[in-house]
Amino acid sequence: MGVPETVRFEARLIDSLTVEVEAAGMTPVPNGHSTGWRVLPALLVAQGRNCRIRVDVERAARVQTCETRPGGALLIAPGMRHRAEVFESQGGASWWSHLNVRVLGSVSLLDFYDVPALASRASSPELGDANARLSQLLGDGGALTARIEIQEIGLRLLRLVLSQATLRPSYQAFEEGAARLAPVLAFIQQHVQEPLTRDDLAERAHMSPSRFHVAFRRVMGVPPLQYVARIRLRRAQQMLVTTDHTVAEVGEACGYPDAFHFSRLFKREIGIGPLAYRKQGLAWFSGSRPAARRNG
Repeated sequence: MGVPETVRFEARLIDSLTVEVEAAGMTPVPNGHSTGWRVLPALLVAQGRNCRIRVDVERAARVQTCETRPGGALLIAPGMRHRAEVFESQGGASWWSHLNVRVLGSVSLLDFYDVPALASRASSPELGDANARLSQLLGDGGALTARIEIQEIGLRLLRLVLSQATLRPSYQAFEEGAARLAPVLAFIQQHVQEPLTRDDLAERAHMSPSRFHVAFRRVMGVPPLQYVARIRLRRAQQMLVTTDHTVAEVGEACGYPDAFHFSRLFKREIGIGPLAYRKQGLAWFSGSRPAARRNG
């Protein structure tokens, strides 16, 4: 008796899981500091020490406000519009990390979860300690043992986050239909800088364009070209803060050869222009101390 296709695909999803710790660091956060409204391309895990943080999160066009306890931690999902303000800070600092969590090469796993803005009280110290260790490891260079420990900590952070998150109903449609779309998703990831049309992608999936459009939207929750645009913008966000490429070079590498069009689109979707976004840098809670970063 063979292994059911659904079981084989679940195993494939697990095997394709990647957790990339892109950055981590410690940033001093004075009383009254505000991040302003922003959208980040990856998961932000941040623990405030000797301070409290008020965070506004926009969900379904409504703003929800919550506050951390002393030593509490924030969990901000990729693509979540939010702003954070520090108060009651006495030499406060934020230990933070920035994680990309993907399956099948390009799919953000956390797009299928509702992640709470506030981490549980029990998990906050562990999240902060993990971030502190990541900051140290990322600053130590590329030793193999350090890279292995970074992966271990990244997976531990993901486990802690998912234990507090709620799986969305859309995940069932993804799990049922993504096997057929997997080659298309991989192709998008590998060729995102090239012109991509719905007809080209449909041919990869061996479907008619209209049938492919319906199937893709049912599985991924958005039309094919909207998904491509999402992948391009997230890659652009990452490149702006992890490379020294010009805005025009970033745009071209992400499929937007017209620098003016890229800048206008970026500002419309992210809320600020590429140069302003780069200026924010990797210090997600802003501050004078540079953050550790991992390129590649």
